[in-house]
Amino acid sequence: MNGSLSWPTGLSWAVGAVLVCWMFTGLPGIVSIHGTDFEHYYQASQRLFQGENIYYDAQADAAREGIDSWYLYPPYFAAGLYPLTWLGPVQAKMVFAFGAAAALIGIDLLLIRLRKIISPRAPLLDSFIHLLVLAPYPSSLLLGSLQIEGFLFLLFLLTVVGAAETRWLWGTGGAYVAGVMIKLWPGPYMLSLAAVWRKPIFIPILAIGLSGVILFTGVIGWRVQWTFLRTILPALLNYADAYVDNQSLSLFLRDLLAMRDGFIQLIRCLVGMTYVFAVYHARDLLKVRNSNAVFVNASLFATVSLLITPTAWTATHIRLLLPLVTAGALLANRLPCVPGWGYCAALSILFYIYPQGFLGSPPLYWLDRFPLLWATLIQYGVFLNLSFRRNRS
Repeated sequence: MNGSLSWPTGLSWAVGAVLVCWMFTGLPGIVSIHGTDFEHYYQASQRLFQGENIYYDAQADAAREGIDSWYLYPPYFAAGLYPLTWLGPVQAKMVFAFGAAAALIGIDLLLIRLRKIISPRAPLLDSFIHLLVLAPYPSSLLLGSLQIEGFLFLLFLLTVVGAAETRWLWGTGGAYVAGVMIKLWPGPYMLSLAAVWRKPIFIPILAIGLSGVILFTGVIGWRVQWTFLRTILPALLNYADAYVDNQSLSLFLRDLLAMRDGFIQLIRCLVGMTYVFAVYHARDLLKVRNSNAVFVNASLFATVSLLITPTAWTATHIRLLLPLVTAGALLANRLPCVPGWGYCAALSILFYIYPQGFLGSPPLYWLDRFPLLWATLIQYGVFLNLSFRRNRS
């Protein structure tokens, strides 16, 4: 390794080591927090194997309108967590917190791998990636509430990087199936996987997916799965929680622009269709595993998944890491881009790290209340433009 590359690499290792140490030293305090999302996961897992309805909670029914449960994931996730209930609530929470921190480290390493694929001569970006992933934003938000989004995003990144490589067919399919069984949002990414891998990808996805469904059905039965599909999933498709941390497009259109639900659903459908058209437009480049096309497409999918999600908070922080890092790597590689792309990327990063409600100024309420939404919209515009450019190689 020549001298010009040694000091950026050393800086990257130093920054990463400091941030990892900072993250793990904060875990004991996080475990002591009461009222994290993990408690809902843990209680759902316990109730599932006690034969109770995990999709009804009297407190949730009284506190929110339109959905009567705190646990909003498929039952497979609750079943998979059941071994943690053998440890007791405190020990289980410690294990989960450690796993959440490890997932962030895995995300960090995969994003650096992505950078090396797109822009191998820009090692200075690695320190920037460490700061994005492991610094207080968003890791403190993700770890502080002990949500599952870090594990989900790690599985999604394994799927995306696998699609850009020439191997890992079963690993890619396994990561994809695991993510979908925990939460359904990665489902439409199947379009891109089919364009990249074509028919072979269906073999591991069907084999692993059907095996998982059969296994869990034998363990937990079919009634809880039917309850989720009949009561929770339809409500989630339109439920825009009004709590202050929700920065979704649906809530913005409903509360600030007073749009009706039917028009909001139309906008969400149109946004979703843009991803379908983008996959079709880039199918030839995806077929030959053009790395830029794969990562641009995945970045577009990440933003689209956020724009059509009625409730988005920590999910936005974690999923936006992919388009932000992809944009930085493409810019470092000096690829053809939209006019002013660098300014757009910088502006989206400012919105990304902006503390919600910092200004507290009524004239700027629309900006102050939804900074993550603006970051998502900027990245969506950038990657939608890139997806339809003729020269993406």
